[in-house]
Amino acid sequence: MINFEPFEISPYRQKIMMYHSGISFRPVVKRLLITCVAVITFMHAHADAGVLKISGLISGYTGSEAFLAMMYGGNQYVVDTAQAVNGGFVFESNYKLQSGVYLVVLPPANSFLILVDQDIPAFSFKGDIRDIDGTLQFEGSADNTAYYDYYRFFETKKSSLDQIKKEYDAKGNEADKVELMSRMQAVKKEIVAYQMALVAKSPGSLTAAMVKCELPVDVPVFDGSPEEINLRKYMYQKAHYFDNVDIADERLIRAPKNVLVDRVHFYLDNLTPQHPDSIIASVDYILAKTEKTPVSYRFFLTDMFNKYREAKSIGMDAVYVHIAEQYIAKGKAPWIEDKEKSDVLAAVARISPTLIGKQAPDFTVQLEGGKDISLHSISSPYTVLVFWSPNCAHCQQAIPVLGDFYTAWKDKGVEVFAVCTKLNEDEKNCWDYLDKNNLHTWINASDQMGGASTIHSQYYITTTPKIFVLDRNKKILAKDLGVEHLDEVMKRLMPK
Repeated sequence: MINFEPFEISPYRQKIMMYHSGISFRPVVKRLLITCVAVITFMHAHADAGVLKISGLISGYTGSEAFLAMMYGGNQYVVDTAQAVNGGFVFESNYKLQSGVYLVVLPPANSFLILVDQDIPAFSFKGDIRDIDGTLQFEGSADNTAYYDYYRFFETKKSSLDQIKKEYDAKGNEADKVELMSRMQAVKKEIVAYQMALVAKSPGSLTAAMVKCELPVDVPVFDGSPEEINLRKYMYQKAHYFDNVDIADERLIRAPKNVLVDRVHFYLDNLTPQHPDSIIASVDYILAKTEKTPVSYRFFLTDMFNKYREAKSIGMDAVYVHIAEQYIAKGKAPWIEDKEKSDVLAAVARISPTLIGKQAPDFTVQLEGGKDISLHSISSPYTVLVFWSPNCAHCQQAIPVLGDFYTAWKDKGVEVFAVCTKLNEDEKNCWDYLDKNNLHTWINASDQMGGASTIHSQYYITTTPKIFVLDRNKKILAKDLGVEHLDEVMKRLMPK
C-alpha cells in the first residue's frame, strides 16, 4: 500500500553552508541539456525592465559581501552580489527578478531563504547572525513574514513530534503506545489545520502555493478484498496526487527541489507503473498540464527528456524517443537550437528501430561455410540474439555463461543466434576464437560481405556484447541485458 505521510517532509529549507560548494553561474553537468544555455536568459531578456531593491541587515555579520542566488529546478544561480558594511547590504538589480524562492548567502557559512514577488519592487529584512532563521523580520513583504511564521511553527511542532516518537519507541506497554500515538496524531492535525488556514488566508501567495503542496489527499474508504482495497487506494491516490499541487505554477520551479520537482519525479517513479507505455502516458499528462505556462513546460520537457535519456532501466529509451519524436521533432520545443535538435533526432533515429515491442530488423549474415542465414528465418519460439567480438574482454567473460544458459534452455524452445561483429580481414578471427573455445553448439554467423548486413547501423552496435531476446515473430521482448540475467528473463517470459 502506498502511504502518503505529509509530515515526513520538512518545510522548504535548502541550507547551503558553504556558498562556493552549492552555487554557480552555470551548473557543471556532463550531459545533453537542451535548455542549459538558456536557464537564466531571463536576466538578459528583462534587462533594464525595472529595479528590484532588497535591503538586508544581519547584526553580527562581519563579511564584506553578500550573494543573492535564484533557485531553479534544484540548482542555484548567482544573480546579484552586494557589498556588506557592518552587516548591511542592498541587492539592487537592474534585472527584473521573477517570482520564486531565492537564497541569500553570507560567506563563509550562512544562508537563508527569501521569497521574491516580481510585482513588489522593494522590501527589507533584518536579523541576527547567531540565529538568522529565528530572528528574521520583514518590512514590505507579507509573504516572507507568513513563510517564516509557518517555518517557526512547523519547527516547534516537529520538535514535539520527534519527542513523542522518541517516547513511543522507548515504551513497551501497548496502552502507553496507543496514548502516545494519539498525541502524535493530534499534533499532526494541528499542523494540517495551520496549513489549511494559511492557504485560505493568502491563496495567491507563494507561501500558500508551497504549503498547499504539503496538504494530504483524503482517500475515501473502499469496500472489497484487501487486494481490491489496496488497488483502489492506489488508483485514487494516483488520480488525485496533484490535487493540491499546481504543476503549472512557474514559481514552484524557482523553489527548493522538494517543493515540486521531487513530487513530479515521485509520481513518475513510484505512482506510475515502470513500463514505457505507462510512463509515456504520465509524461504526456504532465506536459499537457504545463503547456500553457512556458517556463514550467520548458523545464519539465527538458527534465524528463534528460531523465529518460540517462535511465539505466531496460526499455526506458522508448520514453526518450517518444519525447523526441512527439515534442522536439514536431517543433514543440522551439527554444532548441537547430544543431542540437539535429543531434537529438539523429540519436533517436539510431535507437528507434530496436525499441522493446518492435519487430527486430531483419538482416542476412553467413554461417562458417559461407551459406546465408537471416534472423527472421530462425523459427524457434525464442531467439537470443547476441552481437559479440572475439577481442572484447566482456565478451570473453560472457560467452562461458552463455554456454551454461544455452545448455539449460535449448530444449525449452530457446535458440541462440550469435553474430560476430568483425568485418573484412578481422572477420576470420571470429571463427578462430569459436574453434579455440569449442563454441559451436548454437548458431554462429558473421558478416562475410564486408558490412552488407548493415547490422552495425540497424542495431546501433557501439559496444559488445549486445543482447536481444526475441519471440517467435522476432518482436523484441528484452534488450541490453547481461548474459547473467538471461536465465531470470526467460523464467519470466516462458509460459508456466
